[in-house]
Amino acid sequence: MVTVTLNAEGVLPHLFASLRAQSDRSFEYVVIDGASQDGTWNLVQEAGDIVTYAVSEPDCGLYDALNKAIRRVRSDYYVVLGADDTLHPDAIRNYKMAAQDTAADVIVANVKINNRIRSGYRPNRAWLGHSAMITSHSVGMLIRSNLHDRFGGYPMRYPVLADGYIIKKLCTDATVKTVAAGFVAG
Repeated sequence: MVTVTLNAEGVLPHLFASLRAQSDRSFEYVVIDGASQDGTWNLVQEAGDIVTYAVSEPDCGLYDALNKAIRRVRSDYYVVLGADDTLHPDAIRNYKMAAQDTAADVIVANVKINNRIRSGYRPNRAWLGHSAMITSHSVGMLIRSNLHDRFGGYPMRYPVLADGYIIKKLCTDATVKTVAAGFVAG
């Protein structure tokens, strides 16, 4: 799992609590902080029980930080977690089971947003953009780490929608096995 932060002191404790509440606590967690000016870095340093790698340094924005995080991932898969996200208590266990059962490269889970469940994976809606294809990039997708060796990282030339670009690239490629999972991840 990876999280990039910048001045997230007010929301990060909820994410950390949801990670500590996981039924499967065997996970790697990388946090890249963009040199926050509030108490974010202190919170990250105090979370050594769940954070396996962390750094606080200036970056060139969200996607630069995500690329730094992905380069640090040593596990077969990763999930992007926004600092203001929370995970369902069984999310990690369910993602692991789905990966084992399907051998998929990308797993799209259900996500609860404003008390509504977004579900499904709809590749036939790619023409409408990534948000019409998947439930959510953050929390809702387990991505095989080595896909970035083939497809590259989050492109810096798209400062607002680099996630949409990489999601469409992965989820519409015939060689990438993408499956929908029937559980709520967060």
